[in-house]
Amino acid sequence: MTLPFERLNAILAKLPSTNARIAVTLCCVALTAIAYCIAWQAPAGGWEAWLTFLAAMSGIDAAQFFAKRKTQQPPPPPNGTAGPPSGESSP
Repeated sequence: MTLPFERLNAILAKLPSTNARIAVTLCCVALTAIAYCIAWQAPAGGWEAWLTFLAAMSGIDAAQFFAKRKTQQPPPPPNGTAGPPSGESSP
């Protein structure tokens, strides 16, 4: 018998973290836009702190996405299948 927290741990272990971060940030941005359209005015305290937070989260998400993709290199070809190095001609 598996407990609920064990199933949750299994799901979280397989969750792509970058995609989850980007999805949460996009949901926060969309909900902020909906809230603004409904209220049609800024709250008494202003939007500066919240919009700064959203901008920072979006920047962190983009940086994490770029950093994860930058480090992934295609595997080298197996031995004997690569051509001569560039600049050299084959005999």
